Amino acid sequence: MIVGCGTGDLAQAQADKFTRRLEAYCPEVEVERKEIGKDLLKAVADGTVDAAVLSMTHVPIDLDPALTIGAVMKRGAVEEALYPIPWEALKCGAIVGTSSMRRLMLFRTRKPGVRIKEISGSIEERMKKFDTEEYNSILFSKADLDLLDITKLVHTIDKHTIIPAPGQGAIGVVCRAGDSATLEILRNVNNRDSNTEVTIERGIMKAVGATIKDPVAVNAEVEDGLVSIIASSFLPDVPVHVQMTFPETKAEEKIKEIGDRLMRKA
Repeated sequence: MIVGCGTGDLAQAQADKFTRRLEAYCPEVEVERKEIGKDLLKAVADGTVDAAVLSMTHVPIDLDPALTIGAVMKRGAVEEALYPIPWEALKCGAIVGTSSMRRLMLFRTRKPGVRIKEISGSIEERMKKFDTEEYNSILFSKADLDLLDITKLVHTIDKHTIIPAPGQGAIGVVCRAGDSATLEILRNVNNRDSNTEVTIERGIMKAVGATIKDPVAVNAEVEDGLVSIIASSFLPDVPVHVQMTFPETKAEEKIKEIGDRLMRKA
């Protein structure tokens, strides 16, 4: 099986995790890794690779119907993290780096005195910018830092304070929808609860009509057949917050209800 991944350190770490998991459950399957640039999903669609390993926050909400999410691996930390100054130490006027509209809007709500400054690039590039530019702290996905074994001066933010992005902390594997052989293999690395959580989060995003770049935050947690949701939407601008717990069997109708509430239809 030919598996595509990105070229950066984080993408390589995600692919390593997938390969180890697949080798543990399907040692007979030979995996050939192929580094792809920005057209990772296109490489799956055109047959260059059989599947692509990537963060679920990078999988479009309106995924090409020729493609499907073949697996969602066991989820890592869903929270955001600050480096190197913790949340409680950020005083009025502190400068925090992020390029995410969701993070920006939530920060303005929770800590209105903090200034947000644009920052982009890989984790390594953002760390270097911290050393050379004017930032007091930078926001990262905790799961991404964990994958790269970056723990020093990393401070986790409670997920109820800064609600995560849909799919945050989850590594997905996308393949062609009609590729039954690859789908059968990917079942071995799929984590049911993580897949359910991400599917619900993405369903809510679809109900709202939002993309992964929009200022909408959604987190679902599945435990013992119950789904706990926290969500915030800043579309168009005034925030709406939803918190709800329901049986997993009611997920489909609750997705619509939550979407309606976030869009102020309920």
